[in-house]
Amino acid sequence: MNTLSLLEKLRFAALLHDIGKFWQGTGEKGEHAELSVKFVRQYLPAELQEGITFLARHHESKAYTGGEYKQLKMLVVADWLSSGERRKLEESEESGKRKETPMESLFPKIYRKNSERNISNKYYIPSSLSTSANVFPLDRDGIGLDLTDYYKKLWDEFVDEVKRINYLNPEAYFITFYHLLKKYTSFVPSAVWKS
Repeated sequence: MNTLSLLEKLRFAALLHDIGKFWQGTGEKGEHAELSVKFVRQYLPAELQEGITFLARHHESKAYTGGEYKQLKMLVVADWLSSGERRKLEESEESGKRKETPMESLFPKIYRKNSERNISNKYYIPSSLSTSANVFPLDRDGIGLDLTDYYKKLWDEFVDEVKRINYLNPEAYFITFYHLLKKYTSFVPSAVWKS
């Protein structure tokens, strides 16, 4: 069994540290960091599991002084930087309910800033990227209140494709997995809570 380099471990940990949020949308119970490790153990080849379970501690400040400090700190800093773009939710908007909060389109906001016209917010149904699907955002009432079934369908399709990845080497697996994540999470919000 080949050992992953520090860079390979970090790349996989960064890619997978929030996969548990996607899984939570299906109704799976647990903290997203715990679910991320569960995903790694359940679906990744054994060659890739070694050394990346530290991703479970990316929200634990006490872990920053442990043996995997350098790897964990790099992952934490990257997570902080990537979450810095998140805006505060309005008081009237949903907060903290992944199974009820669809991803909001940014296009009405761009249009609204350059026009006097009132354009309503639009949202995406959790779905995969596809040339055959309708990718245009909808009004909130056109989606429904509970997104669990959308998440379950999307998660099952994603996991099915992950299981079919033929492991050749870490680089090839990473590239394939990255593109599968892009396909299956492009319409999944990264955060749904009030910051």
